[in-house]
Amino acid sequence: MKKFLSILFIFAAAVSFYACSNEDDDVFDKSSSERIEEAITETKTALTSAKNGWLMKYYGNPSATNYGGYNVLCKFNDDNTVTVSSELFDASDAVTSHFKIEQSAGVILSFDEYNEIFHAFSDPDASITGLGTNGKAFYGDLEFRVINASADSIVMTGKKHGARIVMTPLAENTNWSDYLGSVTKAASIMTFPKAATKIGGKDMIVNYSYRTLSFTYTSDDGQTVQEDAQYMVTPTGFDFYEPTEINGVTINGFTYESASNTYVASNNKDVVLTPIVPPINEQFVDGTWFIGKDGISAKAQQYFNIAINGSASLNPSEIIGYMYFGYDSKTAKHAFIFGSGGPAIGGFYKCMFYYNMTPVGENQLTLAMTGYDSNGGYYYTNVNYKYLRALFDGSWNLETDDLKAPTYVKFTSTDDPDIYFTVYSSEIYYPFGQ
Repeated sequence: MKKFLSILFIFAAAVSFYACSNEDDDVFDKSSSERIEEAITETKTALTSAKNGWLMKYYGNPSATNYGGYNVLCKFNDDNTVTVSSELFDASDAVTSHFKIEQSAGVILSFDEYNEIFHAFSDPDASITGLGTNGKAFYGDLEFRVINASADSIVMTGKKHGARIVMTPLAENTNWSDYLGSVTKAASIMTFPKAATKIGGKDMIVNYSYRTLSFTYTSDDGQTVQEDAQYMVTPTGFDFYEPTEINGVTINGFTYESASNTYVASNNKDVVLTPIVPPINEQFVDGTWFIGKDGISAKAQQYFNIAINGSASLNPSEIIGYMYFGYDSKTAKHAFIFGSGGPAIGGFYKCMFYYNMTPVGENQLTLAMTGYDSNGGYYYTNVNYKYLRALFDGSWNLETDDLKAPTYVKFTSTDDPDIYFTVYSSEIYYPFGQ
């Protein structure tokens, strides 16, 4: 016991000695409030240091969406205003609003005043950008946790959804409108329905959806493998959200080679994408296509009216939220998918009619319904949605505007040219009004 007390005495004396010594008596030589204020000042200094503003690589939540990234230009000013342009708007459009920097478990950059260009990414109304779903939209953020800030780059993460956002300074001689125009031009040139490539000794088909490349191949054990890479468009190619390993080979992005109309991996010249332009009927089968109120003949509209009235018969507030043809990954089936319901009744019932889709030649398609899920069965049996089957089942001639990058497909009955409807590559909500 005496030995133990002696050790405690010595330890206490030592602690007392160091506490009273001339060494710094705190790990930090500034108070926490001073350090916070300094971090905020340093962040603002970095933000305002780019004389011509920053190129922001803007992504929503990559784990929740497959919409990829977009170019946003930001110029931060000393008076806490920020001017913003984006490739999703006209290249000459620019909107100025307020920003603030504050502390909340680190430095937070907040776009705290509504900016119609910047907040389009976080607005729950998906129709503004044509990306995402209503109520969730792009999963974009308007508050960002600053990870690192310097005159060379600023790295942040979305406070709510966690996407990694990187900003790099624009050269002082870069014209904003010209830059965004070059991105838009590149995007139109470099759009393709699918491509072929070989990576790690495996032949692959690459599908393009929004700004995600999906690499599909057969593994050594015979399994179908799909690996996705989200990207944003640059004036010269595709820049991946993060380095992506595909069949053991890491790829950062692709550079477009106009002479050969191919795409060469930025960090691996042996990986080349060669575009393929399939017939329009194959593109329809492989894609997701939304029905809108435009492009429907009077004869075809009668069938949709029966569905509209059927939904309203269940509840005067029930409406059709969406209708599209696409592939359901859970059931591995092609389907006509629709949502009936509405905000007033707490949401939408997702319903599916399963379909066989058989291409004929290059511009014809035969549709044949094979069944439905439980919700679809209810609407088919009890709400007169069976009349949509009467419309869709049969043979159709297909037309489009641009085979390389179609924005719509017009279906015309091979039996009656006065029966036609149109589907669109862009997402459409409330196709027949709210």
